[in-house]
Order: sequence, then structure tokens, then C-alpha cells
Amino acid sequence: VVDPDPALASASASGKGGSGLLQAMHRQCARLRFSAGVLGFFFPWVGTMAVAGASVACACVALFPVWVPAEVGFYLYLREKRRRLLRVSEPFDPMEKDECMHHLTCIQRSLVNLSARSHPEISTQFFEDWFKGSSATDITRDDALQWMSQSFMFRDFEALATERERRIVQEVTTDLEGILQHDRLYGADYSYRAEEEEEEEEEEKISGGKSRGMRLEVLKPGFNICGDFDTVHYPFSVYMGIYVFKKVAGMLIRNLGFEQHSWPTHQSRDAEEGGGDGGAFTYWYREAAKEPRRRTSPIVFFHGIGTGISSYGVLLKALSSAYPDSSIMVVELPLVAMERPWVETRTATAGEGLCAPLAAAMRERGFLPRSDAAEDWEAWRARGGKRPA
Repeated sequence: VVDPDPALASASASGKGGSGLLQAMHRQCARLRFSAGVLGFFFPWVGTMAVAGASVACACVALFPVWVPAEVGFYLYLREKRRRLLRVSEPFDPMEKDECMHHLTCIQRSLVNLSARSHPEISTQFFEDWFKGSSATDITRDDALQWMSQSFMFRDFEALATERERRIVQEVTTDLEGILQHDRLYGADYSYRAEEEEEEEEEEKISGGKSRGMRLEVLKPGFNICGDFDTVHYPFSVYMGIYVFKKVAGMLIRNLGFEQHSWPTHQSRDAEEGGGDGGAFTYWYREAAKEPRRRTSPIVFFHGIGTGISSYGVLLKALSSAYPDSSIMVVELPLVAMERPWVETRTATAGEGLCAPLAAAMRERGFLPRSDAAEDWEAWRARGGKRPA
């Protein structure tokens, strides 16, 4: 929920907002102005969808003899591209234990923070979601071994080639139990640690005759990075309609004061040298008011799955109206923004492709401390990077 007048809300909370009646009238007027502004943006934004859909539909009807073979060719092209993307020629290099534990610790830290703030059940849901909603007390150690092996060694546990890889997975699985605090979540009786042979008979009695070493085969396929991924695509005309909508919606977003910027990534520089399109990291930025009423924190927004920031035009209008004193950065994530699927190169959503340039751009805008900005610039220049556009 976006507060239409944060400054007034803070004044009310501190008891410095004036008389009660005047304050209520002021707040009501602020809400009306806020609602009118959002509605004034909403109707043109919806209109862009209608314009995009109607224009593409008219083009398809007018060019029907050309459109039909184009759709057939597009389908055949995308079918072959999907096969190519699913084809893995060589296995990935396995991770070292320290790297595995680093990733697990980062995940655990996020879960603990969410649990402490507002979602106490998030850790349980996170664990059970990996196993299709199965009860945590039903997950065996073999299930956990398979989970960790697929996540960090990129292959099934039975397919691990060396004893060293198996040992790392065993150790990480044992540590996983402590990191996720299963005993606190599910009780002291719950454990999927390795049982000694002499304990197996007793364990079967406790679990009602079910061996703890048997795998339940419930690891979620959608989370199995070693498994097959079922992918689908829309017709060519749908992507063209989305492309038109993005362009028109981008004009509306620019009218809110946002400007699109790009930052060269390692991939984009390499592609530039090879004569290709590297897909630099891009974001939209709106500067705070030149004479802010009060000191506020900047806002960094990551859009969700959809058509990119064009889907969030109304929200950006609301944020701009409610927080005029805050600078706003909107990060573009092409992989979840229904970009044209025939584009071969896009910015990755990890490490070199997103995190490093995002941190550098945030330092450039003053969102992060600039203590090491000089070293960042030296690194960028050494790799042929340039200042953001």
C-alpha cells in the first residue's frame, strides 16, 4: 500500500500535524489528489494495451497471407531453439564445500530475517516447497542428499563421479540440517542425519515401519536443475503486441520523470568486440525533487514476471506521487519480462551480469557508499567499461 502523503503521516504520528480537523481535511485532500493522479495515469496506460492489441490485430488481418507463414516459421524456429537451450553438452564443474556453505548461509540469513519480521512460517514453507508440499518429517536423508547434489554438483547423487564429490555432498547435507534448524522447527525427534546400521531397525519402528533411507522421490521437478524443463511460447503476433505496448508505455513512464540508462557489463563488452549485441544492464531512474521537503531514502524496485516495467506503470506513478523527495531506480530484468525470444544475448540475472553493474550504478547515483567507487572504476576501465549512458 502506497501512502499518498508520507510527510503528513509522519507529522501525525509525532503529534506535530496541527489541529485534528485541519489535519484530517489536509489528509483527505492529499488522498483525493493522489487518487486523481493515479487514475489520470491509469486510463492512458490501459489505453496503450488496447492500442497495441488493435494495431497488431489490424496488421495481421491486412497482411494475412504473410502473417500465416510467418507464424509457422516462428513456431519451427522457437521449437528448435527450445531444444538447443535444453541440451547440455558438458556437465558443470562441481562446487567446493566452502562455496556450497556460503550459498546456504545466505539463504538461511534471508529466511531468518523474513521469519523474524513478518513471516514466521517462511522457513517451513521454503523447505516443504522443494518437496512438493510433503511433510518435513517424511523427508529422508537420501532425499536431502539428492537435493544438495543436484543443487551444487549439478547431477544426481548416484551419478557423482568421485568419492570427493560424494563426501562434500554428505558434509553439506549434514550441515544443512543445522542451518535450517530442523530440530527447532519440527521437534527434537526429527532428524535425517545418517543412521548407523545398528540403528536402522529402531528407526523403522519409530517411523512406523518405513525406512528412513528410502527416497520419497518428491523433489520438485521445477526446482531440479538437472531435470527437464517444459517450456512454452506465445505466437509471434503476441510478442509483437507486447513489444508495441512496451514502447508506448515507456513514453508514459518517461512523462513521470524516469529516464532509461544502461551500464556496460562484461558480456556486453565481449559481444561488442565480437560485433554482436551484448545486452547491457539497463535501469530506469527518476531523480528526487531538487528542493526536497524532507530527507528520504532512495527506492530500488525490481519488477516481477510479466512484461517488464511496462506492467508496473501505475505503481510507478503512485510511488512518484507519494515519494517526490525520493530518487527511484527501477531495474530491468529481461529474462522475466517477455522480451522478444529471438534475441540471443541478454543480461544475466546473476553475478557479473546484474549484481556487479547494479552495485556500481547505485554507487554512481549515491544509493550506496562510494568508499570503493574509485577501485570499481579502475576495474571497469581495465575491462574496457564506460560510464553509464
